[in-house]
Amino acid sequence: MEQVIDPIVEQLDREYRFLRSELEKEVNRFETIRHQHTVKTNQLADDITRKFFELQNAKLEARRNERG
Repeated sequence: MEQVIDPIVEQLDREYRFLRSELEKEVNRFETIRHQHTVKTNQLADDITRKFFELQNAKLEARRNERG
């Protein structure tokens, strides 16, 4: 015996599944962007730290050259 599915229920089920799928896609896009953001900010922080120490060493070297 075939089961009769109410067309309204069927339509709502399709809409529900579509919305769940769209939400999952959006969450995945966000997670990708968040990961890229984290990688980029970590790289920039490392670059800033490295550049700061280069600057400090250059200042020390400049002072040594002034004195001697």
